[in-house]
Amino acid sequence: MSTKAELEEKAESCETSEDYVNVAREIVQDLSDKSWAGELLDEGAEWAQTVDELVLFAKAAAEAVEDKARAKQYLTQAKDFGSTLDEFVKLAGLASEIGEVDVAAEMLEGAQGKCTKVGDFFNLSKSIKSLMGDKALAAKPIEAAVEKCQSVGDYVDCAKGVLEVLEDQD
Repeated sequence: MSTKAELEEKAESCETSEDYVNVAREIVQDLSDKSWAGELLDEGAEWAQTVDELVLFAKAAAEAVEDKARAKQYLTQAKDFGSTLDEFVKLAGLASEIGEVDVAAEMLEGAQGKCTKVGDFFNLSKSIKSLMGDKALAAKPIEAAVEKCQSVGDYVDCAKGVLEVLEDQD
């Protein structure tokens, strides 16, 4: 168990996102000081430059500090760094885990903007269905996929996707 002085020294020497998160968790564990831990997370998150780093901060905020508002802030910040479909789906998954359904939906909408192939839209629809359990929301990327169709093969893939994702035979 670390003393406050030892944790202050550790906090001052943080250099990586992992350092900030680990020291913040230690602060909560050893001193039960969620306020200080939250401030340290904020300090570290200012330097974060990737989705993965901000996911790390969001998880720590939700789990160790038990601050959903702070976790939501980090997820929203991470959206600015998202560049791939997988990153947006990861953010949506974490948002859903912590009960931020609106943020999850926002991330999934951002993910749709990263879809380039017909198959991407169906993968996104599957993610929406599994994360949100919302068939209407899962149908939106499928509608966008139909608009992207340029060949008979694309339309066949769309039909298969509708059957697979929405279980809609009509």
